[in-house]
Amino acid sequence: MALLLAAGLAVPAASAAPAPAAARTVWLCRPGARPDPCDPGLSTTVYSPALTPLRVAHPAPVRTPAIDCFYVYPTVSDQPGRYATLAIDPEERSIALLQAAR
Repeated sequence: MALLLAAGLAVPAASAAPAPAAARTVWLCRPGARPDPCDPGLSTTVYSPALTPLRVAHPAPVRTPAIDCFYVYPTVSDQPGRYATLAIDPEERSIALLQAAR
């Protein structure tokens, strides 16, 4: 019985083999990448308490930030099929803009 259990555990581990070396990584957002949907700009409209637009502020980016933040949030694709391709679709750009941009 123990021998069958060990053999049964080995099968799922073998099927979870790492991706081939030819698989490439595609980054949606990355410093210096153009276009970068996570970096649309820092311009912000300032409103009064009565919700009247007062001005547009254009803060400068921090040259040497005290911290570095890496944000990962899983997103689904609208591509048909079981697995999505590595193509970056408009839906993914929009989600990055909504979730990671200022």
